Amino acid sequence: MNSLKKLKNKNLSVYYYHKLLGLCPFILMDNEIYRASICGIIYTFILCIIYTHIYIRVVIRRFSFILPSETPMSTISDFIGITFDYLITISIWLIVIFRQNQLSKILNCFKNNYLFLKKIGIYEDYEMIYCSFRNWTFIINFAYYALLICDHAVLSMYTEFDLIIWAPLNFLRVITHDFIVLYSISLIIVKNRYTSINEFIKKLSFNLQQRNADYEKSLDLLKLLGPLHANLTNLLKLLESFFMIPIIFSLGSHFVQLTSCLYIVLMYMINNKVWSIRFIGSFVSTTSWFIFHSVEIIILIIVASTTCNEGNKIGINLHKLLINCTNERLSNLVKILSLRLLQQPVSFTLYGFIDLNAALLYQVINFVIFFILLIKYTNFNYHLIRKNYGLSLTINWILLTMPKMLQVLSTTIFSCLVILLANYFSTLNKQLKVIVNKANNYNIEIIGNPDVIAENIRQTSQIHYDLCKISKFLNHKFNGLLIITVTTAFAILSSTFYFIFVEVQSAHYTDLNRIGIYVSWQIIHAYPVVVTVIACNWASNQATHTGELIHKINVEKTDTKLYQTIQSFALQLHHQKVEFSGACLFPINSKLLQSMIAHVTTSLVILIQFQPSIE
Repeated sequence: MNSLKKLKNKNLSVYYYHKLLGLCPFILMDNEIYRASICGIIYTFILCIIYTHIYIRVVIRRFSFILPSETPMSTISDFIGITFDYLITISIWLIVIFRQNQLSKILNCFKNNYLFLKKIGIYEDYEMIYCSFRNWTFIINFAYYALLICDHAVLSMYTEFDLIIWAPLNFLRVITHDFIVLYSISLIIVKNRYTSINEFIKKLSFNLQQRNADYEKSLDLLKLLGPLHANLTNLLKLLESFFMIPIIFSLGSHFVQLTSCLYIVLMYMINNKVWSIRFIGSFVSTTSWFIFHSVEIIILIIVASTTCNEGNKIGINLHKLLINCTNERLSNLVKILSLRLLQQPVSFTLYGFIDLNAALLYQVINFVIFFILLIKYTNFNYHLIRKNYGLSLTINWILLTMPKMLQVLSTTIFSCLVILLANYFSTLNKQLKVIVNKANNYNIEIIGNPDVIAENIRQTSQIHYDLCKISKFLNHKFNGLLIITVTTAFAILSSTFYFIFVEVQSAHYTDLNRIGIYVSWQIIHAYPVVVTVIACNWASNQATHTGELIHKINVEKTDTKLYQTIQSFALQLHHQKVEFSGACLFPINSKLLQSMIAHVTTSLVILIQFQPSIE
């Protein structure tokens, strides 16, 4: 009985369950292929429309359903998490509808790759693969629905919670978790095949150490290794392309849910409330969701990371094989395979800027901690404003707060890019110091050819020119943001210092909460300016330091190529300077901070002079 018949006989329930969820808009055939189903495609389209309608109703309902312990940021985080899950579900449905050709390529690639494996004596147990997929699907679905039922039971204690609206949305959110199971099983199959190849190479290396080693047979087997590895790498790229969009949305969803759940759990533990049944239920439910999302995001990252690591181990094992190889033809073949592996390293990236590896998990942890602190600070600021001005959780407060958060995040992005640019200048200067030391060494045996040093300086000049162009490009793109950030900071700092002065000089009781609000505004608006100035100042100093280094080279003869290269580089440094400004209205350097302090002080003095007498 072939693999497809096993699927039909033992996994038919899983197939129809996923078909009910709209994940299988096709019909399985007897010859190990599938055929697109018009009815299945229409059914999935209908699910998209219904789910969009449900999502809109839930979003409208969510902002009117505010729990007593909720804060503005936790409500917004929950809304973002729901939106991410909606995008994941819709993208999955659209992928299974419009990318069936790519799915067919993936299945054919799995099949062709297995044929190569059988040629070198490696076999797979399809029944075990189907069993793993079935078991993990059952475990994930059981865990999700168990948590969902408990969550709905707790939320039903609140009269504002409408189960009829929320239940359909939450029922279909299981699709995101089923897709993670499919993604994980697919990568685990690829990982196991890489592992089998590594074991095969180790076994081959051991056999070559024997006296009666069959080099011709080993040569024939190794010739199959090149196409096999290329096929596996191509398969991994197809899987990367197929799962890319849902994985990006899934990472965003898990990040938001992790941050929100962990923040709520911490608030439950910090605030000394009465541990009623409803409170205990909410605490247990939130903690369970935090564990659930933590496990899933670890699986998302670790499965891809271990697969890539296993694939890159093939090169290490080939080098070990090369050490034990005495046959020239076999050695040449191993070298060719090794070079091919160096040219095609195994990686799993999302649009080339997100690498699914252990480092990403570390970054996620750092970002979760950072955003928890940000949420805590924002909620603290919100409660101060609410206490003093009676401001409730309305769309007005959200519209007042979110633009500033976006401005801070945009300024942070600009500062990070400038810091990265400064690091490049710093690395370039370190390399230039090495060149300067070589050029100033008069021992010709140590120097080598002076033309080589001239060529190194010319390359350094080209890199410095490119970095200067990047700095101008960054400055041009963020001109508007820099102007808004600096002018807003100046206005807020001037006014809040005046308000603090009035509050302190008032004959009435000094409101410390109100002063706390003013200080928090000052920190929020001053911090981006200070960080931006430090980053821009560092980048400018590193770029200027290059000119100081290049003039340290001692050149005795002016008619040499080295002298001409240095002269050309010096002229370039004179015309290509790294300077940041706000649309050429004011420079972004240390002088800006001095100027702002002076102008804020002047404005404060003027405001105090025009202040009416305090009775």
